[in-house]
Amino acid sequence: MEWAKWFEFRISGDAATVKQLSLMVDSAARFVKAIRAGAMPYWLTLLGTSGAGKTYLARRIWRWYSRSSHFTAFVDEEGGAIDYPGSIVSWPSLAGELLGNAGYSTLEDLGREKLVILDEIGADRDPNGHVRDCLARLLSARVRRWTIITSNKSLGAIQRDIDTRISSRMCRDGSVVVDVDVPDFALRQEVQNLTPQIAGRA
Repeated sequence: MEWAKWFEFRISGDAATVKQLSLMVDSAARFVKAIRAGAMPYWLTLLGTSGAGKTYLARRIWRWYSRSSHFTAFVDEEGGAIDYPGSIVSWPSLAGELLGNAGYSTLEDLGREKLVILDEIGADRDPNGHVRDCLARLLSARVRRWTIITSNKSLGAIQRDIDTRISSRMCRDGSVVVDVDVPDFALRQEVQNLTPQIAGRA
């Protein structure tokens, strides 16, 4: 609950929902603590139903990171180039650029940055698999780099509908996948607000 307060994330619902949301918050907290501690970078993938709070948590992590001492430019030891500390990216927006034969320099930069948040993978239109291949290449470049991925698809759906390479990468090298199936936040709040009224009528 301490980390839920830190993220300003409300955990509510039935016991199963609370358990899943608590796991998501705990995983986000461990990610922040690992960056603070200078641990080996890994991926945090938040998957599942719309309105669970995946993007919200990712943005809270980004807000902390972008204001921290970790948000500094650095020299890429492999290429010798100066790289930016990170980016938060709406994947459907970038996918639209890639379909229009643009956005490739952004894709290249994202492969090198310290921390990248890819929000809503799988929510794009990809009629010929071009976007899928670009995503697979980007994620290959981000092995052992701090990365957060969100999607409304489950891990099984990513394997089936997007690419087995991508779902496999999410599970390697100490990375963490949290796959939740909980009601939308607004619906959870509505049920919570109605419960006292229903109890009063009873």
